[in-house]
Amino acid sequence: MIQSIFILNNNGEVLIEKHYRGRASRVVCDQFWEIISKAENKNDVEPILPTEKFYLTHIKTPNLYFVAPVAGETSPIFVLEFLRRVVDNFQRYFQSVTEESLKENFVIVYQLLEEMNDNGFPFITEPSMLQDLIATSDLFQSIRDWYDSSSSSPSSTNSSSIASVSSIGNSISSNSLGIGNNNNNSNNNNNNNNNSSSKFFSNNSSISSISSSNNNNNSNLSTITWRRQGVKHAVNELFVDLIEEIDCIIEAGGLTVASSIHGRLEVQSHLSGMPDLTLFFNRTNLIEASSLHPCVRLARYQQDQTVSFIPPDGNFTLLTYMAHQPIQLPIYCKPQIAFGKEGGNVNVILGQKTVENEDVTDVIVILPFPKFVTSTSLNANVGNIIYDDINRICRWSLTKLPKDKTPVLSGKVSVDSTFQTNCTMTAQLQFEIIGSTVSGLKVTSINMFGENYKPFKGVRRITRAGNFQIRCN
Repeated sequence: MIQSIFILNNNGEVLIEKHYRGRASRVVCDQFWEIISKAENKNDVEPILPTEKFYLTHIKTPNLYFVAPVAGETSPIFVLEFLRRVVDNFQRYFQSVTEESLKENFVIVYQLLEEMNDNGFPFITEPSMLQDLIATSDLFQSIRDWYDSSSSSPSSTNSSSIASVSSIGNSISSNSLGIGNNNNNSNNNNNNNNNSSSKFFSNNSSISSISSSNNNNNSNLSTITWRRQGVKHAVNELFVDLIEEIDCIIEAGGLTVASSIHGRLEVQSHLSGMPDLTLFFNRTNLIEASSLHPCVRLARYQQDQTVSFIPPDGNFTLLTYMAHQPIQLPIYCKPQIAFGKEGGNVNVILGQKTVENEDVTDVIVILPFPKFVTSTSLNANVGNIIYDDINRICRWSLTKLPKDKTPVLSGKVSVDSTFQTNCTMTAQLQFEIIGSTVSGLKVTSINMFGENYKPFKGVRRITRAGNFQIRCN
């Protein structure tokens, strides 16, 4: 079970701490950060770090660390999945998971952490249910806007306005935050608050519409935990992205040492009512080690790998899987780097292997040079080069891989007296191909039942580089 959750920034400072079973000391954060600081590459730190008292399970976002101390026998995947749900819900509420967004939405962060876990066990993690219990920052922003507009005209600030602020506060606490009504208030106070509330909302239609939608949430609760009743959209549409990422290690001679494909179905659903969808693939035998969203009917999927489900409203991951098969890499990268007493020579060649019409875009080659490199003089016939002098990392970026010429990065580097001729380097490659998947998997059709309208449906196939490494020497 999960003892606590700590959220740290990239400097090791604790931003948020929430305790579920007892109170874990911040000493665990010091132990965690000591291990992180000693790592050469922070992204390569193991997700589970044992200490004397706890197992420190963590995930890393670009800006933050989410750490959960665990005592006793607990499935690590169980804890990692919960932390991932926390990050996903923060993303939905705040659009970005950064130190600034957490500080600006401090109250909502703690409300989410409180609802998502009960006594160390995950409780409510579905976004639709959380949105019924906890108002988004839009409601609070509307109140701030109203308050600012009232403050700018002092003549409009009277006793009824002050009473209306009190009533909207009660409305938030009783409806948006899922807290029961206070029955200890006298009937007199309730009547006064209701009268003031009606005046307030009659003059502020935007806040009235938001509050009324929250007040009606209880009547819209559904037996399906991931979708509420009465969902309505002006435009009914469904977008599906079939994304596959390639993880591989390539030797300096071009031989692929290890490779794997990790895929997922990302869905953006804006459908009214209670639609029942069925999704079909062209080659179901490619899908292995699949993980399904709770909305998928497991019995039907186990029968013929047909994905039948009632979708949540909004963005969600429907399915993740692995595809084990020989991979024909869509791109090649040939780095040749050698060091000597007088310096080093760098030569990197890029090219597209497949002859399909899809373009290879957002190509980035990352070259982490050893510490004995003092300066670089690099040039490329295509793209831009950015060199970080402090971390000694070169980033070669290309918007699109050209088909009429071969991109080449070349140049020389200077070294100090500590250089090593047998030093090994590993380049990292990033790219994206829209329009195809490396495994050949496709979504052939999506059928909808239970509703009379005909929605717009869009499906994309995307191939990306995951952990793509090329050994340079």
